[in-house]
Amino acid sequence: MDEIRYLIILPEKPSWQIIATNLIRCIKEQVEGASVYCLANQNCSFILDANPNITKVFYVQKTEVLVKEFENIRIDYIIDLQRSRLSYKIRKKLRLVSFEMKKIIPFQKHFVKFKKDKLKGKHLNDFMFETVSVFDVKYDGKLPDTYHPSDSLEALKCLPNSFKDGFIILSLDSDSPTNTIPESELISLLKEIQYPIAIVGSEKIAEEAELLKFTCKRKIYNTAGHYNYDQLIPLIKKSELVIGYNNEVLHLAAALNKKIISIWGSGVPEFGEYPITNNHHDIVEVKGLKCRPCAIGFRKKCPKKHFRCIKDLPLNNLNYRIFEEINKPDVDL
Repeated sequence: MDEIRYLIILPEKPSWQIIATNLIRCIKEQVEGASVYCLANQNCSFILDANPNITKVFYVQKTEVLVKEFENIRIDYIIDLQRSRLSYKIRKKLRLVSFEMKKIIPFQKHFVKFKKDKLKGKHLNDFMFETVSVFDVKYDGKLPDTYHPSDSLEALKCLPNSFKDGFIILSLDSDSPTNTIPESELISLLKEIQYPIAIVGSEKIAEEAELLKFTCKRKIYNTAGHYNYDQLIPLIKKSELVIGYNNEVLHLAAALNKKIISIWGSGVPEFGEYPITNNHHDIVEVKGLKCRPCAIGFRKKCPKKHFRCIKDLPLNNLNYRIFEEINKPDVDL
């Protein structure tokens, strides 16, 4: 069988790229002779570099350089999951048979504007697989792939002794203030949680995480800004449960088959970007709020000025929900 070379232009969001590993795996396994090449942003290397289903990963640089590389490889088909100006330029210059993913954002915008869910349970993962239906590639029902260097154990080595009997992870990176619990409420919440907590996140929340650690005066291990995503994977694997907003860490935790609790404000799970998991997933949100959802991504302030999607979150029983989730038996892969 001759080699069939696919170029997959991946989405820019790391969480979307985690989901896209399903498509990469299924093309590799289901198309005889398939070689998968990927084009991605450098900040997503932790998802792709060690993935054995990918022949080679190219990172964004000058279009002319990329086009020359792809011409040398003799790509057969382009799968465009990004639908950006860059991907359009590449497709135009290569003049190959290409397949573009249908955009999910118009469905989400319709939901925001008219409060009518046209996605009706459809996930981003479904959009990706529809793009390659001509190749008869089907989703195999498995979790997204995560690979990491075996020596990236630094976050575990620094784990306090008091965490050795078990801990939970709190992931605080958020795409919008309207999807974020205010600091004062977060402090009250952390004081009630009885389990040791490892706070993870990027440098932008490092200061807030350190303040939470100082103010709560309890078992908090702050890793925010200290480790990249692939270094956090062993820590996530070791944890009992991961709590957070709909971010990369929550998607990684779900892909690693960990129990998760996701917190939603102005956004909703029905947008179709929630983590894919076979394990327990407890969703914390305010149901029945007529103004919700009010935004797809970033929104600085509540347009109604009452911020009920966050203020009315049922967080008073979160400690019990954590206890309940931790004591549920794991769902095996």
